[in-house]
Amino acid sequence: MSTPEKSVEQEALEREVLDIVIEQLQLDPSEASLEKSFSEDFGTDSLDLTELIMAFEARFGFEIPQKEAEKLHIIKDVVDYVQKNRSDNKSPPSA
Repeated sequence: MSTPEKSVEQEALEREVLDIVIEQLQLDPSEASLEKSFSEDFGTDSLDLTELIMAFEARFGFEIPQKEAEKLHIIKDVVDYVQKNRSDNKSPPSA
């Protein structure tokens, strides 16, 4: 069984989310990976998480409701959430 290859778009989204996390939490890039937990690995508190959610909302252009934000425990959760909601909210480019 082979694992499916990631698309260029998927890799770009992962990098973008990681970059936001690194910048907001002032991490060394080597510390961040998709499987890292915001609270357990980075020791983020509720204010840090709120600021992160606001940064994701600003960057990706849609609101993340509080009840959804509470489900985002690891960086990969954010990638998956953004990917799902980006595709749900795609609109045709304006002319």
